[in-house]
Amino acid sequence: MPTTRRMLSVFTLFAVPLALSLSHAATGEADDPREAKPAAAAEARGPEVGEVRIRTLAPRTYAYVETETTFTELGNAIGDAMGKVQKAVEDGTIKVDGPFVLAYPKGSAHRTPDKPFQLHIGLMVKDESKGGGDVKVRKTEPFKAATVMYVGPVMEIGRCYEKLFPAIEKMGLTPSGEEREFTLYFEDLESPNTVVMVQVGVKDKQPAKGAAGARKSAEDAPKKTN
Repeated sequence: MPTTRRMLSVFTLFAVPLALSLSHAATGEADDPREAKPAAAAEARGPEVGEVRIRTLAPRTYAYVETETTFTELGNAIGDAMGKVQKAVEDGTIKVDGPFVLAYPKGSAHRTPDKPFQLHIGLMVKDESKGGGDVKVRKTEPFKAATVMYVGPVMEIGRCYEKLFPAIEKMGLTPSGEEREFTLYFEDLESPNTVVMVQVGVKDKQPAKGAAGARKSAEDAPKKTN
């Protein structure tokens, strides 16, 4: 089962500012102080996991450092990788064009959270970015995924996977082998305002081969000759 907590102790070490930011709306007071004021609305504290939606996401380009890590060591891995990404930005080999990216290319991390997993750590960049050294550049293909929008503390993001995997099964789909997280807004580890789009790649289930199908396959198989 997916873990509900993440040890992301160095999220505050993001070396490159996220390219997307959310504007803050200002509120004003009533012109006449004698006017009755409505009761103050309760402030959201999170975590909030949105509804599961199937989307086909357009191709995007991101620069990343690939590593093998665990959730316990994830914070250190992010700090190391983002230092290299920052150097590539300073050298002009990549041009930032979007949010912070975590991509799990083998898609097993949240099903077996106690085991090491492969991870891409980086940022969305412009197509002309070249990378270099440990910093690679990937242009993705269209990505069909079950998605949720998450708002809340970073260490509670595992709740998204607890909701996504059962929903995928109920829809008659199966994970396609990759998971991604795009961090659209970040303040600090405990902030209830962090915004992440969580994506689990999906594909149609292959129909189970029944006894009749298995028999036909055996009949269609080439016969050995002596």
